[in-house]
Amino acid sequence: MTTTVESVVEVEARDGGVTVVRMNRPERLNALNPDLIQELNDYFAAFKRGSYQTRVIVFTGAGRAFCAGGDFSPKDPDAEPDPWRRGHPEVEVVSFMRDCDAPIIGAINGYAMGGGFSLALACDLRIAADNMIFQAAQMKRGIVPEYGLSYFLQEQVGRQRALELIFTARRIDAQEALDLGLVLEVVPVEDLEARAVELATEIAGGPPLGMAASKRMVNVVEQDGLSRVQELSQAYNRQLGATEDGAEGIRSFLERREPQFQGR
Repeated sequence: MTTTVESVVEVEARDGGVTVVRMNRPERLNALNPDLIQELNDYFAAFKRGSYQTRVIVFTGAGRAFCAGGDFSPKDPDAEPDPWRRGHPEVEVVSFMRDCDAPIIGAINGYAMGGGFSLALACDLRIAADNMIFQAAQMKRGIVPEYGLSYFLQEQVGRQRALELIFTARRIDAQEALDLGLVLEVVPVEDLEARAVELATEIAGGPPLGMAASKRMVNVVEQDGLSRVQELSQAYNRQLGATEDGAEGIRSFLERREPQFQGR
């Protein structure tokens, strides 16, 4: 077993052609910041170039959360704006994941909210811990779902349920996620990674080229739609982020209260 730790991503090679990729910002519940997005993109881009040799990837988060969404912690007011807030290629990590020839199994522990929910749905298969919580949280921030979440939700649960989950921003526990077909199975949190690796090892015994071709066949109809959703969500959020409601969404999150939106 070989483990490589970058600053916020841990890559662990297991036996049997399995690699565990672990988001490694547990002190921030693996919230998405430019460094984490960039390192995930770097990994999947390097994988596509053949820099990593693995048959199946298990994707998870360190600590008590998979990914709690965007990192809205206060920043230096004199710092440059985050590049991932401006139509930058770094936001395309979910496209890299869908374009990755190796099957990706999400081992979803704790919170998977906002952009973290999208990262989970970008995985090909998902196993949930019994403490898992999904949430399309962006309406609470006064913005639209990003990282392709509106696309993935409609793909998984249909238009009506996707809109209900987006509009209400309600939380979905592991059992409801199982009932909706968002996850394959639910296991005790202490068994999550072992079960995901077990499934990954089973799949890794199959033909790599055949699995890669199968994934491409399933994905072929979606690529244009996902790209368009990515473009629109970035454009809308640039506009919404400049509104009073956009400011109230972030302010209420930092102040740990319900937002009071005024429609302006």
